[in-house]
Amino acid sequence: MAKHRRPSGQAMEIEEMERSSWREDEPGWIHFSIGKAPWVPFSVRPSIASCMLEIDTAPRENLGDVLHRAESALISWIVDQILGTEARPERFRNLGRGWLFIFLQREQRKFKWWFESIGRVLANHMCDVRDLNLTDELLEKYTDGYMHNCEVVMCMKGMLPAGHARQPMISIMKMDSEYALAHRWASTEETQKALKSALPSDEARRAHAKSTQKRRDRRARKRRSKAAAKAEGANAQAEEGGEEVFQLRDGPLLDMDANDAFEEMLAAMKEMDCHEFGGPQIPVAEDKERIWSAYGLD
Repeated sequence: MAKHRRPSGQAMEIEEMERSSWREDEPGWIHFSIGKAPWVPFSVRPSIASCMLEIDTAPRENLGDVLHRAESALISWIVDQILGTEARPERFRNLGRGWLFIFLQREQRKFKWWFESIGRVLANHMCDVRDLNLTDELLEKYTDGYMHNCEVVMCMKGMLPAGHARQPMISIMKMDSEYALAHRWASTEETQKALKSALPSDEARRAHAKSTQKRRDRRARKRRSKAAAKAEGANAQAEEGGEEVFQLRDGPLLDMDANDAFEEMLAAMKEMDCHEFGGPQIPVAEDKERIWSAYGLD
């Protein structure tokens, strides 16, 4: 008889994200793992195809500019998918904080893109965090410090030509309020105000990160309190019936300590091979000088 394995915390998260973002009207418009994300040919947009051809032939002194234009072309197409219908932007924001990953195979002229929550980023991609030379302060900036209501974090791998270290690239992208489809993102008063705001300073991002962490801690305490109350009620009911008392739970996520331990073990296992990442201007990129300098392209 085949054994039925309970899905892991990460698998459950992916399933929930698929249910909440796809709905019946738009299945598969966004994916949440490299394994499920489909390959997209560079020919999906002429600007992507032409920029990718330039990378291999660009003189070293011009390579940074060519990479920037190729990155912008890719990101513009992906943002267009997120803004593809009136419903998608809100569904995307409802996924919570996380990174959009872009993995290129330039020799085959194709790429994948998908979304991972901050929890999965920290569990599965610490090798990429190290490759990006992100200090604790910078990691906080790209996880809790970006403005979720108007910014997106993009982590890209496979862009650099042969002869350069296969390092990832990371950017915080802010939606341009003048973009033709920006009204789909700015569907609420809060998001309209956020799009028109100036780029936050590093100090503002640090303050925002602290506020984000406080909200996360409050939600975690609320979940633990709710789980404890439910377990206590189940125990009381069992005692009244003369039954042996057990700590009951519906799933692994209710046992926060056990789930955290499992995720830590999973992260340690993934450390061994996590390098196998297996029109109008839309965004405004931050920290480009630092990113390009890190690759020796200055």
